[in-house]
Amino acid sequence: MSTFTGEMLKPPALRFNYSSTSAQHDNPREGLKTYGPYDSDILGKDRIRAAVIFPSQYDREKTTLVRWLTNGYTSKHGSFRGFKNLFKISLSIEREYPLSVENEKEVQSAIRDLACQGNVDLALILITSQDGDLYRIIKQELLGNGIPNQIVTVEKLRDARQLPWVLENIALACYAKSGGTPWVIASESSRRELVIGISRTQDRNKQFLVGFVTLFT
Repeated sequence: MSTFTGEMLKPPALRFNYSSTSAQHDNPREGLKTYGPYDSDILGKDRIRAAVIFPSQYDREKTTLVRWLTNGYTSKHGSFRGFKNLFKISLSIEREYPLSVENEKEVQSAIRDLACQGNVDLALILITSQDGDLYRIIKQELLGNGIPNQIVTVEKLRDARQLPWVLENIALACYAKSGGTPWVIASESSRRELVIGISRTQDRNKQFLVGFVTLFT
């Protein structure tokens, strides 16, 4: 009979200030609230400049999303403090690209125009749902033009119970993808290390899903 032994590892301490080793917390959410992001003093930007691409029929949802991300959101289910309160830098929408039709042609046209205009740190994309083909085209076009991006689905914005955490996750992704470092793992070691973790599972349709994470110093 086989036996297994194991141990419960403590959450690693996270560091939230480049110049202070004492700015640590084991909870990323609480650490950000208390100290702000790790690189807030060395990011070298006065704001995160973003463009938003959205189907014109969702103009109201786009306006609401931008307002919630910048000013915050509070409900009986929880609250999100707003981008600047959390990351100590403002999120500025520099350009908007309404799509008359939510299809590949319109998306490509908007993205190529954005690429020609340049001068943004991030593209924020609002789509109806995570349609596989359209999602792939958006990622392909934006990454091919060197534009970091964050896709948001309308259906996620309609889940009131999850909305505070959805907005917080969107804001975190926007900060990181535009070049920010929200936190690092606190370590006294000066060694350069690379850790790659891979996990696999199988869904109810018997398709394999693979996830991976990369940590490095």
